[in-house]
Amino acid sequence: MLYNYSFVKIIISRVFVALFVISLSLLVSSNTVRAGADKAVINVDAAKQVTTLKKNMFGVSMGALYREHWKQPENLNDPKLLALLNELKPGFINIQNTMLGLPFYPESTGEFSNRLYYIDTLKRLGITSDPLGKKAYNLTKSDPSYNKPLNKNYDDVLRFFERLDAPPEISIRIPTIFTTLLGPEIYDGMDLATIKVNLSPKTGADLVHYLNDPETTAFGRLRAKNGHPKPYNVKYFVLGNELWSNYFWKGMSIEQIASQHIAFYNAMKQADPSVRIGHNLVNDAFPRGYFKNGAVSKYKGLLDYNSNVLSLIKDYVDFVTFHDYSYGVKNNGAEVDYLSMDEWRYVMGYSYMKGNYGQAEMHRSTIEKHNIKAEVIMDEFSGPAGSLGGALYLADYTIYLLNNNYDTFISSWNLGLMEPQTKWGMIRVWKENNKSLIKRPNFYVQKMFTNYFGDLIVETKVTGSTFNTNQVRWEPYFDWPPEQNIPSLKAIASKRGDKLYLMVINREVDKDITADIVINNFSPRSRAKLYELNASSLNAHNEDNPNNVVITESIINNASASFTLKINKHSLTVIEFNVNK
Repeated sequence: MLYNYSFVKIIISRVFVALFVISLSLLVSSNTVRAGADKAVINVDAAKQVTTLKKNMFGVSMGALYREHWKQPENLNDPKLLALLNELKPGFINIQNTMLGLPFYPESTGEFSNRLYYIDTLKRLGITSDPLGKKAYNLTKSDPSYNKPLNKNYDDVLRFFERLDAPPEISIRIPTIFTTLLGPEIYDGMDLATIKVNLSPKTGADLVHYLNDPETTAFGRLRAKNGHPKPYNVKYFVLGNELWSNYFWKGMSIEQIASQHIAFYNAMKQADPSVRIGHNLVNDAFPRGYFKNGAVSKYKGLLDYNSNVLSLIKDYVDFVTFHDYSYGVKNNGAEVDYLSMDEWRYVMGYSYMKGNYGQAEMHRSTIEKHNIKAEVIMDEFSGPAGSLGGALYLADYTIYLLNNNYDTFISSWNLGLMEPQTKWGMIRVWKENNKSLIKRPNFYVQKMFTNYFGDLIVETKVTGSTFNTNQVRWEPYFDWPPEQNIPSLKAIASKRGDKLYLMVINREVDKDITADIVINNFSPRSRAKLYELNASSLNAHNEDNPNNVVITESIINNASASFTLKINKHSLTVIEFNVNK
């Protein structure tokens, strides 16, 4: 296979993970100051309902449908994979199909051997109309990996998810412009990130028809012929992905982005008026006072993207999405990011900091100032990948999103099916050394939310032990000042029927916390179940030993309306109480 001539492989060889990051340097001063005693009080009032969770709130992004197409994705007929997804119970699956910008064509459906070849798809979408696109096409048309159908299509993945015991709802990102969607990439003297070929809005409308039309229509009959008579009823579509990156770094115009968005919006709404259409915005919700000198003016174009694009598409958008990654991510290409304890203290406190500077309020104000009545969805977020610490960050930030009423679903990055062997997947698809499917720490976090969490969030307050961090320098963007009095414990309580669930994160990197748990307006039985996700270190992972970071179950025999429990350092704990009838 001619990998050296595969322009796509070259341009996607690195992972683009953090907001306007080409390279990331995180420097944390040592000797972090500690504060507070090793005790805390958790007060729960089961009668004070905070919010009702939306159905299927806990989602996960599937990863790009076509990225790394030369690698075989996991076998969707593998019963072990189905069992893993049934254990995970995702409520929403966010399918990413914008990387490389491949649109939907009816000829891409049906039997695998009869589907449209990859190289023919590239030609049909019009890539050869762009001078660089034509050169790239000519470099790859003789590559065997492009002269065959794509490994998976929509029918393949949607029918897999329908086989789950509790089929998830679906959101799909689709391309409106063919582009690499990455930062600077040079291949054979060509800056391929400058390719920006408009796609036909008919490709978006045809996809909606194929997924949602009744069997009596032409597209419905085609879908039935392909083995799925009933409509898939997919209702959420995001047009494009991180186009602000190409706008700022590669000169893609706001007018092109907006006009393509509007054209696809109109075509897809005409195909099915009930679909919801979204746009991905820049996550610019950061305290401006922390920017380095000159950074605000240097990146003003990027920071103005949301206002510029929303002013043009505000009447053509039903929801907006944001992507958010912790500043502790080190994009060094390793399978697991190893951080120092001072770096982990910063990451463990980061969700608390977001609350302090009002990230959620800033996200909502972005649309409110344009008088847009749109949902606000976080459809891509992660912390340091692969390790226990990254999993605890994921849990902490998920609680932050729940407490701040993000809409419809929250979707972490990513499930791991379509990008084998990358460090981001909750499931590691690893075929070397006789290893296959590995559950990473983030898998267990998602499982705790989907399996051990109620549908009514009730009032929870935590007081007691705190910790501090010193200054963080994030080159070339921020000088983050020291943060003081970050609570050692983060807790959230929820109810479902006769059960009360208390979820507690111990953010401390090196000390246990003794917690007095006080429960009002709920009389628990003395016997309660306890689930704990923990390991020897925040850097612990499951790459070499799948049992390093797992959920352990135990029984509490002295639960009551007021009792004391030790919350182990760097842990995620859920206590499941049954009402004492």
